[in-house]
Amino acid sequence: GSGPAGSVLAHELRRNGKRVLLLERGAFVVPGSMETRLIDDLIDTRTSSDGSIRIRNGMAVGGGSQVNVDLCFAPTSEPIKLKIEGWRKAGQIAPDEFTQAELRVAYAWVKQMIGTRVLSEREINANNRVLWEGATLAGLHPKLYSLNTYAPGQSPSPVTDKRSAESQLLLAALNDRVNPLGMVPDADVQRVLFSEEAGSRHAIGVEVRMRAPISEAGTIADPNGLKISVGETFIVHANTVILSAGALGSPTILMRSDVKNNQIGRGVVLHPSMPIMGRFSHHIDVLNGTEASVYVDDRLADRGYALESMADQPLYAAIMSPGPALHSYEMIKAFRDLAGFGVMLIDMPQSENRIRLDESGNPEIDYTLSEADKRRFAEGVAEAVRIMFKAGAREVYLPTTENILGQKISEVRPQILTSPDQAELVKKKLQFIPNRTMVTSAHMQATDKMGSAAENSVVGYDFRVWGTQNLFIVDGSIFPTSVGANPMQSIYTIAKIFTDHWHE
Repeated sequence: GSGPAGSVLAHELRRNGKRVLLLERGAFVVPGSMETRLIDDLIDTRTSSDGSIRIRNGMAVGGGSQVNVDLCFAPTSEPIKLKIEGWRKAGQIAPDEFTQAELRVAYAWVKQMIGTRVLSEREINANNRVLWEGATLAGLHPKLYSLNTYAPGQSPSPVTDKRSAESQLLLAALNDRVNPLGMVPDADVQRVLFSEEAGSRHAIGVEVRMRAPISEAGTIADPNGLKISVGETFIVHANTVILSAGALGSPTILMRSDVKNNQIGRGVVLHPSMPIMGRFSHHIDVLNGTEASVYVDDRLADRGYALESMADQPLYAAIMSPGPALHSYEMIKAFRDLAGFGVMLIDMPQSENRIRLDESGNPEIDYTLSEADKRRFAEGVAEAVRIMFKAGAREVYLPTTENILGQKISEVRPQILTSPDQAELVKKKLQFIPNRTMVTSAHMQATDKMGSAAENSVVGYDFRVWGTQNLFIVDGSIFPTSVGANPMQSIYTIAKIFTDHWHE
């Protein structure tokens, strides 16, 4: 995998003299050639088994860093610090692992290499201003994001301001004349190969199946001239195998490889998110300017939810307020006057929530919100509704067809709120019923948890998979729980820490 973790590993291990081959399931795109956040072929989108949550993962060279919105939370921030200290207290990480001093040093490197920048208040557009002003009037403390983007007018690309692990780390590694990185895109790792030595399983390589490259202009297909046919499998032999395929891909590969540990894939967390929209008496034009700049984390540490700015295309506005065709048409017509932000929940691990394989060896995600998580989530949505009205919204739209308002009609109707007093109904009645309420996720974590023993985890404190030699996992799947906020910057950082301590 070549996401935030895999790219750091490839860049740093190669720089330290190792011969590195990076295998990536997704496409290799020329940086700046397209707005990657809008290309469906670069995103693995699927739903949980019961249809309740739409889950997105990056599928490109650069992984999630190619397609995320770039809302950066430092691994030294208070919500993440509390989670990490909780892991330490529970014995899920070593006493001297991920210390604040170590995180600060590694994160300084990440910010420098990735180009993480701090926004100024001048970049708050009209859409983000709604969250800023509404939260302020509600007595909360909105803040400005750091972003992995170019400042306005500074991008070398005319179509995107995106920085990614590919553009910031991998290109330099690929072009190094002394010890260049090897990389094969469109290469879907099926399983790890082992040898049995003295009763121990030693990773000796991987089996790979080639995928078809995507057809978007700006895609580099078969950059090595290997001419391996689509669907053909081949073997890569290696002294060491490191899985950085993310919280979906890494457990999938382990299970296909017949690694015996019933903790693989268990306790998946998703950071479920729910958008709300408000209609105003003036134009908002959500796509103008810096699209995401404001968040509110007052409730993140104690109640486990945050409010985060967001924007999307007109079609999204229609989908996120489901109802009859005429209502969808009205939402698109009103697009210029709509503002939106989301509620993101820090969900708690449950052992029955897990990644499993279907009969064909493909991953499925079994996930159900606990009743406690539903209550906190509904509380967050209700608070978001009140903030939207405080900012001046005439109406507020929820992405649900649950009958929250008690409408005595037989047909499904959109849930359109006209008063902040109705927020209490949201808090009491919103049940997050599968296929009735739209919930999304882009932060899957904790499927190959780190811990003290194979009975309670998948990897040890050294990132090595229990019961194996020469097989490691370095990505967001090793977090024992949610990391406590948007995880991208933390994943970059723990990968840097791993490389700084690497020894064979």
